[in-house]
Amino acid sequence: MKYRNRLRVSTPNVALATLLVIAAGRQAAGSDAPFFEKGVIAEADKPYYRNYIPNVARLADGKLLAVWGASGRSGETDSRIMGSLSSDSGKTWSSAAQILSQPKAWNGDASIVVDGKKTMVFVTVVENPRLIEKLEIWKTTSMDFGKTWSNPVLVPMPHKYSDSKTHAGLKLRDGTLLLPYSWDIWIEEGMIPKTEGEMNLKASALISRDHGETWQAGGDVHVEAPRTSPFSTGGACEPGIVQLASGELYMLVRTSTTNAWESRSRDGGKTWTPAKPSALTAHNTPVALWRLDNSPEIVAAWNNSPRYRWPLTVALSKNEGRSWSTPRELANTPKIKTSYPSITQANDGNIVVVWQQELPEKMGRDIRFARFNRAWLVAQ
Repeated sequence: MKYRNRLRVSTPNVALATLLVIAAGRQAAGSDAPFFEKGVIAEADKPYYRNYIPNVARLADGKLLAVWGASGRSGETDSRIMGSLSSDSGKTWSSAAQILSQPKAWNGDASIVVDGKKTMVFVTVVENPRLIEKLEIWKTTSMDFGKTWSNPVLVPMPHKYSDSKTHAGLKLRDGTLLLPYSWDIWIEEGMIPKTEGEMNLKASALISRDHGETWQAGGDVHVEAPRTSPFSTGGACEPGIVQLASGELYMLVRTSTTNAWESRSRDGGKTWTPAKPSALTAHNTPVALWRLDNSPEIVAAWNNSPRYRWPLTVALSKNEGRSWSTPRELANTPKIKTSYPSITQANDGNIVVVWQQELPEKMGRDIRFARFNRAWLVAQ
């Protein structure tokens, strides 16, 4: 297999702003004392002005991999997918390196699927990002835990506009791989929306039983409800999915209402229950999900607001998403978007969330992270 774009792991210089770690009571992973810290993985203009829609996953060797889109000041078609590795459970991160770039196109929505030693990154490529009509999904693969990456290959998709794969995929107990995504109904019927506010999407998951070589569409989830803002995307999109301790799948989707909506599957994503409002307040923004290791508890990261993409919060559910603990804030920047969280758990037991952070006065976007333990998450 041919490889390109070697991702070099370097020892971070803590003096660099991009690798600052702001500690607040460091504790051992097994301690009951609350622990929380946060920092920056990729800083605006060092070297890319706008960093966006990150994804994070724990690899089979215990490292953490973060991937995201990055573009310069010259426009959306000047973009690429960057990656950074952490060998110390998310405390520090390697210098960012390019993983994939299809030239003269928008590269984004990078999603990670881990299947043992095999790590796959799926990327949305749009030739004209201002026209909601056509996109492609490309895949690059690493067999050495993110050090090197294969030449990208085009992935056949089941619909004309299969997008919104903003969350990491997951491997089910039986070895099946899932990649959350959604697709637009109007485009499927040959009618092109002018804006996101005109889109009408169904959420679903791609299913693979051959280690990611081929993918089939799972069942669809749709939401029909009055919009609470004119710009919000219709239907159900950007699904986050987690496998519960019972084996059931739990999905939360972005909607145009004042709640994330939920659905469940008992057959590995082939069919889903009718969507209904969840207990989480959210508007036009996705929710990231993770089930804690060796535990039935799940964690959600999302924008806890009926209108805005701030604050960014986390909460824990002990009963499979039916109720949640009091939300804790990861970041709160009023009138400045703090959004698109992705969540995983490090080998030391701590929870790691990454997100995109708008900067004041249109000074670009950072990719930021937080690390914390369960004790901090449920502290009053």
